[in-house]
Amino acid sequence: MLRTHKIRCYPNATMRRVLEQACDYRRYCYNQALATWNELYDAS
Repeated sequence: MLRTHKIRCYPNATMRRVLEQACDYRRYCYNQALATWNELYDAS
């Protein structure tokens, strides 16, 4: 049987800033990986 739990988070200003920085870094890494993938695809 699968059970799910929904947890709501109410971050304060400091936590919100840290979460935004983490998401920005994740987005940066994804974009870099995508650019590398496209370069390798074009080269082949």
